[in-house]
Amino acid sequence: MDGMIATNTTIQRPGLEADRVAKEAGGLSGAPLKPLALEALRHVRAAVGNDFPIVGVGGILSGEDARERRAAGADLVQIYTGSSTAGPR
Repeated sequence: MDGMIATNTTIQRPGLEADRVAKEAGGLSGAPLKPLALEALRHVRAAVGNDFPIVGVGGILSGEDARERRAAGADLVQIYTGSSTAGPR
């Protein structure tokens, strides 16, 4: 393996318990995924060391979110949801 993408979606609904999406099935992405994805990224970086390429994804909706991922250990970031739902900010 030459690298890793950390993370993608979650079946958890953090902070959305009262929202209509709380009971929907399937993976959730976007802003609600941000804290979980950031935590996972930090965990993966600690586990694999500094010389293993990681792409940070999940809940990246702004330049600040991308900088936060880089600071947490991502070598690259993916902004798919942010660019497909509201465009880059």
